[in-house]
Amino acid sequence: MKVNFLTENIQEKISLLGKTLPSHAPIPVLTSILIEATKEGLFLSATDLEFGITVQIPAKIEEEGGVLIPGKQFIEIINSLGKEKATFTQEKDQMLLETQTGTFKFQAMPKDEFPKMFEEKGEKIDEYTKEEFTAIFSRLTFAVSADTARPHLTGIYIVKKEKEVHFVATDGYRLSLVKTVREVGEEVLQEGIIVSPQLISEALSLKNAEKISLFVYKQGNQFILEADGVRLVGRLIEGVYPEYARVVPGSVGTTITVDVEEFLKIVRAVSVFARENANVVKVDIKNGTLTLSVPSTSIGEAESVLEGIQEGPDGEISFNSKYLSDLLRVSEGKKIKVGINSSFDPSLFTIPGEESFLHVIMPVKVQD
Repeated sequence: MKVNFLTENIQEKISLLGKTLPSHAPIPVLTSILIEATKEGLFLSATDLEFGITVQIPAKIEEEGGVLIPGKQFIEIINSLGKEKATFTQEKDQMLLETQTGTFKFQAMPKDEFPKMFEEKGEKIDEYTKEEFTAIFSRLTFAVSADTARPHLTGIYIVKKEKEVHFVATDGYRLSLVKTVREVGEEVLQEGIIVSPQLISEALSLKNAEKISLFVYKQGNQFILEADGVRLVGRLIEGVYPEYARVVPGSVGTTITVDVEEFLKIVRAVSVFARENANVVKVDIKNGTLTLSVPSTSIGEAESVLEGIQEGPDGEISFNSKYLSDLLRVSEGKKIKVGINSSFDPSLFTIPGEESFLHVIMPVKVQD
């Protein structure tokens, strides 16, 4: 293998690979980066078996080949270099990195020892602009569960429902649902798949991506994202996703529409006192106002009022303040509608004029 390239082209993408390299790997090969030169270009890959990344680097390929080298050390060397011309050359059990300012030799392993995680792309189920992708998944990732005892809730559920694709996230206490009208991915999404939020978060962090393509390789139990010369591969999460539609209120008796930014401000303020009250805040909807309050705690008490447009009778309910702030931070509309039935029933949050998104928060039961 012999490849000529510019160091800045690798430096732009190599940080992605570093996120995948485990500190203590069960097998040594997982601490390595695969460097592979083919007629399609120069590719660098890393994986921890659950999650993998391949990045394509602009380069001139003089001789094809592939090799495994120590990952973290390679990243450190690359990041320490200036903007230089450089060459990779494979010499038996070593990989030689030559730059204008230095020469570095890495002990290497055969590329065949690298896990077979990137060979199949599977079935393409859809393609989104970065803006569309962000609009969907930024409203979901915060709502997944961190409880590994319920692995099916630690991912995002994607399922085909007639002419719509539903994207769902829930931790059992709140639920986000985004609906899109799409005609693709008919068969593979009919039963639904559960995908890793880590994969989604990495795709959201890609700054130069214009389009993001989604693939499913069912035989390999993999979900794949491709964008801007980067391929992200993750294992599908196994398990039966709950019947999410059952917790979505069919109707609500009381609603109030308020300004998102102003709502977030008072949630943040009242949350200072809510920390001493297990993050519980009381919501009162009355006479066209929404009042957030925290009863007397060891540091005091708090109350803040926001004007809005109310429909239906007065009502009250209690929430975890963190769930409110998480939702409001990703609510892109200027207004949000809060809908409740009773202090014991799930609440419904929607964006006026946007039927594709809804959010449900379970109430906190408090004693009078």
